[in-house]
Amino acid sequence: MLNLVDVNVAHQCAAELRAEIAPCLDSATTLSAVVDGQEILSLRDKFRVRSDVFEATVPADGLLGAGTYSPVVDDGYCVMLAPLPIGEHALHFSGASAGCQFGVDVTYRLTVVPVSLQ
Repeated sequence: MLNLVDVNVAHQCAAELRAEIAPCLDSATTLSAVVDGQEILSLRDKFRVRSDVFEATVPADGLLGAGTYSPVVDDGYCVMLAPLPIGEHALHFSGASAGCQFGVDVTYRLTVVPVSLQ
């Protein structure tokens, strides 16, 4: 919903990467998740997730240039939903951070179809 990834491009350790992005998420405001018109409450307190340290491999035409970067960390607010019933659904996520003047406002339109497990 609202998250940041920090990639080691300047010989930084994972703790330094986390320290760079933490103020942006610590100052997150106006977090909102709406599923089919129903708002999910208390996102700030319940859904913040900090990733384990990982590495990322970027292709030659990628933003950072080709190579494998490590360490990489992610920090942010996420939502885990119960399975949605078959049919059309709208998921709307928004949030902003005063700490780094960053925000997101996105709507996903999903169609859930039946699945045969045979």
